Amino acid sequence: MAKEFAFDVKLWAVVRCTAPDEATARTFVREAVDCLDIGTVIERDGCNLTLTEASAEGDLDLVEIDGEAV
Repeated sequence: MAKEFAFDVKLWAVVRCTAPDEATARTFVREAVDCLDIGTVIERDGCNLTLTEASAEGDLDLVEIDGEAV
């Protein structure tokens, strides 16, 4: 019988947010990411992977504003 293994994995992601200003965008992104329930499932070669949740850790790095690198 197959067993289920849970791993705590750090992932890098780009989250794009439209907001009136950077402070509002940062607050919204942190609040939204900290309560995500993703549920992405990948199946391959008899294995099943489910990404169940996400959270933000540390400072958010601003990399673009309106498509322009900062």
